[in-house]
Amino acid sequence: MSLVVFSGLVIFALVVGYSAFYQPQAQEVKYIPYTSSEISEITQSSMAVQSSENTHFSGKKLNINLATEEEIAENLDGIGTTLAKRIVDYRTENGNFSDISDIMNVKGIGEKTFENIKDKICV
Repeated sequence: MSLVVFSGLVIFALVVGYSAFYQPQAQEVKYIPYTSSEISEITQSSMAVQSSENTHFSGKKLNINLATEEEIAENLDGIGTTLAKRIVDYRTENGNFSDISDIMNVKGIGEKTFENIKDKICV
């Protein structure tokens, strides 16, 4: 019996001693640098994501309730800076457009202009 107790105590002491003094070795980490072309691809990809996040597009259509004057003027054919300002001013004074055809309430946007942009806008 004493041999069993003594063996148990020795094993216990070894386990406690090992746990108390064990220090794991740091593993070596190797860094593999990107090539300049890979860095360029990553940069361009992140810039494309950022620019798409800054626009007010739903799918491929411009949301006329959220778009800025610049976005309207740059993305809608036949709409320059003057009409873009009128659209934003109209939206500010009258609230959001409830339907895309409501954009014809803006001075200077008639049926012809609406026909040209209706497939490119949404509310």
